[in-house]
Amino acid sequence: MLLEHIVDKYSIDISKENIAKITAMIQGEKPSPSNSSRFLYEIVSNEENSVDVDKFDYICRDSYNVGIKTLHFDYNRLIDSSRVLDNKVCFNAKNDYNVYGVFQSRYKLFKNVYTEKTSMAVDYMVGDALLEASGTYKYLDYITSPAEYIKLTDCLIESIFHSKSPVVLC
Repeated sequence: MLLEHIVDKYSIDISKENIAKITAMIQGEKPSPSNSSRFLYEIVSNEENSVDVDKFDYICRDSYNVGIKTLHFDYNRLIDSSRVLDNKVCFNAKNDYNVYGVFQSRYKLFKNVYTEKTSMAVDYMVGDALLEASGTYKYLDYITSPAEYIKLTDCLIESIFHSKSPVVLC
C-alpha cells in the first residue's frame, strides 16, 4: 500500500507485477520453489541463513544511532563476495568470520540496547504516551492512509512532550 502510494506520487515507471514482487519480498513471503528469481527474496529476507540486507540495515542504523562505532562485519565485503548458486544466495567460506560478525553485532545490540532495562522502560513510557495522546492527536487515523502515514515523524513525540493538554500529561 505504501509502496504503491510512493510509485503513484512520484510517477515511477514500474509495472504492477514488479510492485507485487517487491511487496512480497518486503513482507517476507516465500516464493514458490519453481520461481526462477527466488534468490531475490533471500536478498531482502533470507530465511535460509538469516543474512540479508534488512539485517545489515538495522544493525548499521541502530549501531550508529546509539553511538557504536565499530561493527563486527563488513557488509560491503559480504555483498561483493556473495554469489547465486542453485537459485540461492551463497557466501564464500573465506567470509565465515564476517558472517559470524553479523550475528555477533546483532546479539550485542539485543543484549546491550534492545533488551536493556532502561531502553525497555523508555519504550513502555513512549508507548503509554502515544496511547494517551491518540485521542488528542488522532494519529491512529493516519495508519490506514499512506499519504498521511508518511507525515508521521518523531515530531509527534516532541509535540506530546511539550503539550499543555491535561489528558496528555497524565
